[in-house]
Amino acid sequence: MIVRFFRAITHEGKSEEFRTVFLEHVLPLIRSQAGLISASVGLPHPGSPNEFSMHMLWRDLDAIRGFTGEDWGTAVVLPEERDLLKETFVHHYVLAE
Repeated sequence: MIVRFFRAITHEGKSEEFRTVFLEHVLPLIRSQAGLISASVGLPHPGSPNEFSMHMLWRDLDAIRGFTGEDWGTAVVLPEERDLLKETFVHHYVLAE
């Protein structure tokens, strides 16, 4: 199994708008993907008020590619997110079993 860790930093003043998009559009889209085992969202806290994360567990790399396409090493950013995000990061790990 593959852990995909996504982290996003919003532009100043865009956190609440991004939170809505992230929870109401992005999370349901991710959870509908074939091969996804689980997904959870990390919301900002006072020490990093513009930072969000999503931790996903995928069956395998083919399942991730089914969502991302061949460029699986970069973040998938929806059009409604583009103007809200300052930076994104994606990391992958093999789950220790």
